[in-house]
Amino acid sequence: MTPTEALQLALNHRTSGDQLDAIGPLISRPKIGKALASNPNTSAQMAAKLLPRYPDEVLANPVFPLICLDNPRAFDILDIHALIPLLQKPELPESFLYALLRHPNRKVAADAQVHVGLGEAQLGWEREVPPHLGRLGATIDCRHALRFRDAIPLWLWNALPPAVRRTTEESLATPEFQEASLPVPLDPTPLTEEELQTLPTDLHMQSQLCRTTNRIAILRELRSMASLNPYCPADLLEAIAEEEFKRQGRVYDDVLQHPNTPVHVLERFAFANFYRAANGVALNPNTPLELLEKILPRVTALNANTPLATDKIVGRWQELSEFKRQHLNKLLLRRLDTPLDVWLKVMKEEFAKVNGLLNYFIITTLTEEAEEIIAALNYPYWCLRFAVVLNPAATTDQLTVLAGDANRYVRAAAQARLKDPNWRFEP
Repeated sequence: MTPTEALQLALNHRTSGDQLDAIGPLISRPKIGKALASNPNTSAQMAAKLLPRYPDEVLANPVFPLICLDNPRAFDILDIHALIPLLQKPELPESFLYALLRHPNRKVAADAQVHVGLGEAQLGWEREVPPHLGRLGATIDCRHALRFRDAIPLWLWNALPPAVRRTTEESLATPEFQEASLPVPLDPTPLTEEELQTLPTDLHMQSQLCRTTNRIAILRELRSMASLNPYCPADLLEAIAEEEFKRQGRVYDDVLQHPNTPVHVLERFAFANFYRAANGVALNPNTPLELLEKILPRVTALNANTPLATDKIVGRWQELSEFKRQHLNKLLLRRLDTPLDVWLKVMKEEFAKVNGLLNYFIITTLTEEAEEIIAALNYPYWCLRFAVVLNPAATTDQLTVLAGDANRYVRAAAQARLKDPNWRFEP
């Protein structure tokens, strides 16, 4: 069949579905593809293949809503990259959205669920947003960097799932070392799923458990939970530091770098003999400068293979950002006195290749760069467009565009800000 013959068949509304399916290999030709997309006899399978290439023509096909009703699983063959951009369109058939609710990709189904085509945001919609944003992914290092800057708002932090940090570099102490050096025999038995579920969430009970358990796995679990909690109390961090040092002969960076770890704990372990003790204290955002100056020789020795000048560590962060920053990003991210513009730039450099949207969401809420806000404005994932609404630097024109967004929450938030410039998102 020649392309001319195929085009004639595609334009003829009396052509059967089987004949139209036979033209499938030629859908990459725009004229033929658009004619097929507009033909009311096009099959559900063909419509699904045509949708990413010619969305306007397929959506305008008068029988497309019926196709979605009769064959809702026809769109399962389309991946997230094909469907998420479509969900940016405010005008989508309701039957198509209901079909996407059954899509095997949970991200597609979740975005279809909050599309304005299935209803506008109702009173109290603010409480519905945190569970959706709590699904944003991020690596442990990214969450740590956001935590140290106190960049994650409390409502979002509480919505994030409890991350269980599994360290691969930490090894259990040998039985000989345990018997010779530790006052309490340590039980290396790993935790079961049932035991994980029964760990206390009350911080006081966690502190008590930390001081009484002889299970290495429980100590690690409590340390992981505490290190990821920016509101962890100082007494729990102190208890974890004391028990791990007493039982394993070291304190891990998670505790030494936590901003709530008491200064007297930092002073106690700054000169300890375990590996990287000085580095952990140096990376704590609240370490006094006097203590930093005392441990500079140890920090310099630990970083002998990097161009890390000792006078740079003390606090000249703006100058550091211009001095081979690739070697100092970790330090910059964990200092509260790093200028915001430098911190945002380092965050983008460090986690640009990380598969997770939490970092980009936070950066978008904080940035003052017009180009970055415009880029987020056109991003297919609604969480970044919602971040633009939360950004005080967003302009009235940008908010006006988002007031007609396809996502019900983005639309409601933009309309609220346009109505009241002092509006703030409070779930």
